[in-house]
Amino acid sequence: MAGIVNAAYGISSTIWSQVQLAIANPDNVEAVEETEGGDAFFVDESVLERVPMLIYTMATMQALLLTIGKSPELFSQICLYHVFRRHFVGQCARRA
Repeated sequence: MAGIVNAAYGISSTIWSQVQLAIANPDNVEAVEETEGGDAFFVDESVLERVPMLIYTMATMQALLLTIGKSPELFSQICLYHVFRRHFVGQCARRA
């Protein structure tokens, strides 16, 4: 179980960064680089206007995931719990 949690934690940044990119910068607008510091910033208005929506969307997605993870009743209503239990627990019981 610890391996699954560790793997999910590691791959989540890859998934979330792609979701954030699709929301905030779907047109793949390039950032403008500074000459001195080497930092890059977005100055395109279309990207900057999408940032508040990005924050609201990510907060909603996190709240939804936390609600599903925290509430076993909601999780079982979605039927994932039953599919997981039937498939994995049944196989473990047969092997033992």
